[in-house]
Order: sequence, then C-alpha cells, then structure tokens
Amino acid sequence: MKKILFSLSLLAGGITFAQVPDNGILTQNVVITDVNGNTHDFFAILDSGRPIILDLFAEWCGPCWNYHNTTLGHPNGGALKDLENQYGPTGTNELFVIGIDSHQGGTALELQGGQGTSGWDWLSGTPYPMAVNSAIGGIFNQSYYPTIVVICPDRTVTEIGQGSVAQFYTASQVCPAAPTGTNDGRLNAYLGDTESCGDVAVDVLLQNFGSANLTAATIKAYIGGTEVASTNWTGNLAQFEVDQVTVGTISISQNETLVIEIDGTDDNVANNSLNVNLNYTSNDNYGDVTVTINLDQYPEETSWNIKNDAGATLASGGPYASAADYSQIQQTVSIPTTGCFYFTMIDSYGDGLNGSAWQGNDGNYELRDEQNALIVQGGGAQQWDEAKKAFKIAGLLSLNDVTAFDQSISVYPNPTATMATVKFESLEASETSVSIVNAIGQTVYCVDLGVVLGVQTLDIDATSLENGLYFVNIKTNDVTATKRLTVAH
Repeated sequence: MKKILFSLSLLAGGITFAQVPDNGILTQNVVITDVNGNTHDFFAILDSGRPIILDLFAEWCGPCWNYHNTTLGHPNGGALKDLENQYGPTGTNELFVIGIDSHQGGTALELQGGQGTSGWDWLSGTPYPMAVNSAIGGIFNQSYYPTIVVICPDRTVTEIGQGSVAQFYTASQVCPAAPTGTNDGRLNAYLGDTESCGDVAVDVLLQNFGSANLTAATIKAYIGGTEVASTNWTGNLAQFEVDQVTVGTISISQNETLVIEIDGTDDNVANNSLNVNLNYTSNDNYGDVTVTINLDQYPEETSWNIKNDAGATLASGGPYASAADYSQIQQTVSIPTTGCFYFTMIDSYGDGLNGSAWQGNDGNYELRDEQNALIVQGGGAQQWDEAKKAFKIAGLLSLNDVTAFDQSISVYPNPTATMATVKFESLEASETSVSIVNAIGQTVYCVDLGVVLGVQTLDIDATSLENGLYFVNIKTNDVTATKRLTVAH
C-alpha cells in the first residue's frame, strides 16, 4: 500500500516541501524520552538555535528500513546517520536529529530486533536518539511512513522527505533567524483565497515573535496604496503562538496586488508585511455544473466539494471506497443562484491523483457548466493536497427550459444504440451549428447548418460512438443550448 512505499521518482525531481502540522507551526511543546531514558525537550532545543530533523517511522516499514541503512540500495540510505555525525552534537552541533517509532503498539524491544514482524535492529550503529511514541503522529498530522520534517527555531515545520545530507543541511540553514526582540508581531502567512469572482476574505496568520506576550495589533490591507480593509486584533499570544485573523472582506474586479501590514512599529518591522497576488475570475459560466473524476488507485484519499461565496457547501463527494480504484465519478450539481462559487479537490495524502508515482495510473478531474464549457481540469502528475478553483455563474439554465429555443429542443431516442434525432425550432433566421462532445471534452461530431429558420430535424448516426455520456450543443448566433445524449450499444 502507498503509505509504506517509497517512489524513486519523488527524488528524481528534487524534494517536495509541504508544511505540517496545521498552518505549519509547532504550537505545542514535545518532550520525548528515548530508549536509553534520556529526555529531549523540543522547545529547549529550538530555543538554543538548533533546528530539529525528525524522522517518524514504523519498525515494520520496509522503505523506512532501507532509508535507515547505507547498504540496502536506497539512494540516500543512511543520510540521517551521516547528518548526525557531521552536524549533530558530536560534529558541529548545528542541528538535532531524532528518530521516533510512531506506530500504535510500538516497543523498544521491537527496535532492538528482538520482537516484531522483521526482527530488524534499528539501534545498533545509530548515533542519534531513538524513541517510541505513538502520540507524536497526531501532532504532526502523520498519514504515512516515514514522515521526515525539519522544525526551525521559529517553530515552522516543513516536510522534506527522504533527502540527502546536503538537502537536510540546506533546509536547516534557510530557517528564519531566531527572534531577538521583546515586542514583535509577525505576519507569518496569508490564509485567504487568491482567486475570486469578486469578494475576497483577507485572512492572515499572526504570530508572536517577541518574548513578551502579544495582546493587540492593528492589521491593514492596501491595494495601490489605498486602504481596503482593517482590523484591530486583541488576544494574548505567548512567544511563537499564532492566531488566524480576518482583516476584512474586499471586492476585486481585476487582478490586484494586495499589501497587508501590521500598522505601527515594533522591534522588527521586517516581518510586518505580506504581498499577495489576487487573481480575478472573469469567465462567465451558466447553469448547473458537472463534476467528473477519473480516480487513481487510491480512491480513499480523494474527495471534493463545491461551496458558495459564503462558505456554505452545495455538494460534496468522497472519500471513495478502496474498491473504486480507477473508476469514474460523475455528478451534476444544481446551482441555485448566480454569483461566485468554489470547487475544491482534496487529497488526504498530498499527491493529488498522481497514481503513476506509485507504480499505478494517474487520475484526472474536470468541472463543466451546463453548456459544457470547461471551468477547470487537473490531475496527472500534478501533486496537491488541495486544488481550489473559483468560478462565476452569470446565468441560470436548466436542462428543461430556459428560453423558447431551449424548450423546443429534443433528442430521441435517448439512450440510443444506433440513430438519434435532434429536433429544435429556430425562432429567427440564424447561423446554426450542431456538435457532439464526449465526457472528456472531445468533439466527436460537428455540422454547420448555415442560416436556418423554423423547425429543424437532424439525424445522427451513433453506431460508431463508444458507450457513455455525450453533450449535444446547438448553437444559434451567440446562444448555445445543451442536451445530454447517452449511447448504450
């Protein structure tokens, strides 16, 4: 299963960085007692200016074992041992390495090789501390083995994966400088949407970077030098603690650069500002939308939702049963009003639908409106834990009636195995064409009828079409109406 497999292709393109836990900040201290009875206080280590390299593994995990050793074929095998020897306490003492068996029911005896499924000896020849603690996985949102992260002195947590000595050392060296001031509010990250059809909720992650508790801050947002939102935050954050702050809601009608600042001065003004690029979604879509997902071999990781501008969920799906691997999911979602909506694909593992990274096949997804216009598509080699797209519904359509033109359209028999007839009435002399598009957006039939008026009948030979769902598009002047056709031989 994927959770314990390692793909060499991940290293071929370099390290992929992701932040864990939520918001990428370690807000609670971790105190670990290793198998030798020594206690390790994470906050004390970080406060000494040393980053922590944390390896969360399971003693039965084959890829974990291969990475732990230098002789088992892993391209970076034994990297953590070398890292400890060069840069740990017995080396330059620039960082701290620790390995923790985080699976449920783990014991120190298993690490010694005297118990467990494989009898591997994890302790002999390991120069850094080793421990057993099943609670730590929840702190770091661990979902697979091994999970290897760098924790910086400012408490930021970055997943780096099964890297080399050079990659780990580089990651530790780019940690932000340790705090030195007493009063230091820090804008750590932007958490709001970066794409919208209009309204944008401006949310930031405020962190206390100073030694004194942070109790108040005024945060303002600007576009082109003009203030567009502001809030007076109050609270009580100890050093390194964070709070999500809504600065306000703004409206955009074009792409904008948003500047967010802590108003006033403190001991370090360099971390008081964030610049964010906001993208305006200008395309008009119409009617209900159809979600199509071709799953990879890990359907239990995949889910999705559609929400309105107020954050209310209109529809959602998944996670899907493990037996649904490689199957197609298709659902039409009713859109009740015009406005801005958000479609989000979610992968709990963080690799999207990139099944080929795990010796399988990639999946893909798309969202189309009722006129079969493509709103968004993705998948393949793209890797993400969340892929979000804003879309605008400028008009409501229905498969049954919108205008007299749409009401006049009929497609029969439906389903069909051989011939289908498209019948409609053009109420004025108009340039008219008919096309048929399959479920993945390929045009499989198209005919230009020229200028027509009155009732029109067109016979379509479906014998050469594959089984499945099709969209029949009738375009007259600038209006396109769509009906669905199912072919079932």
